Amino acid sequence: MNQARTMLLRKRIRPKKTAGTRRRVLPVLPQEIIDMIICSLTRGADWYTLRNCSLTSRNWLSISRAQLFHSIVLHNEGYLRKVHTLLEKSPHIGNYVRRLELNFDDARSSQARMLLNVVFEHLGNVRILALSGRFPPNGTFRLPRMGSVTTLVLYRMTCPAIDDLSRLLDSLPNVRVYKIVALSMPTTATPSQSMSTSALAPSAHELNIERCHPITYPFFLSSPLRILSIKVDQEAQLQGFHDAFRTSNAAETLNTLRLEVWDPTLGCDEGTSHVAIIAELH
Repeated sequence: MNQARTMLLRKRIRPKKTAGTRRRVLPVLPQEIIDMIICSLTRGADWYTLRNCSLTSRNWLSISRAQLFHSIVLHNEGYLRKVHTLLEKSPHIGNYVRRLELNFDDARSSQARMLLNVVFEHLGNVRILALSGRFPPNGTFRLPRMGSVTTLVLYRMTCPAIDDLSRLLDSLPNVRVYKIVALSMPTTATPSQSMSTSALAPSAHELNIERCHPITYPFFLSSPLRILSIKVDQEAQLQGFHDAFRTSNAAETLNTLRLEVWDPTLGCDEGTSHVAIIAELH
């Protein structure tokens, strides 16, 4: 009797299944599928969609933020202030940033340089660092040691002092790929150390250098490399490459050399005769 009464009470208090209850028990997509769908969204064009995804579900938050903050371009001082405020309020967002692009000419004021110092301290997982403009003088900006960076892009950057380039390269100890386009340095610059000393990171594997002043070649070719791509559009650039390449460490370890000459009348075989191992020559 008591057992039957207990069963009856249990039956009475059992909640009725509602439409909402039925929806909750429906099978859900595996998290891996959700991640694949969100990753298929274009970071630029689908920015609002990604933002809405981050607000929809806690399970969607991490992957949505990873897409939203994957790449940051510091366009101007106003945008720099916004990024600084965001990272100060939510420091963990800096962990999502994988690519950072900065033109130093867009951060010339002393306040902007101070903000840059703070922003860089929050970015510990950047893989690709793209810099352009005039490198700030020593004392106004300090690039922190960024061991996560594996690709360095210098596009039309100017180093007023020879130590500027050294300070920059020393801060990035694990770079594997260098892409250097139209880098400007003092015309009287000479390597501060012997050519036998590597200027690039020990992990350097590939160097792409394009339309640079010949004064830059000794610095970059002083390091052992496996892949070298060089593009020249002036005879002085080609001659500078020949002169630096003959006695460089890069020539001893290289197995792929791609040399693109804008003027086909310029000779391009003189400087490559010294190479010990050339597996592929374009």
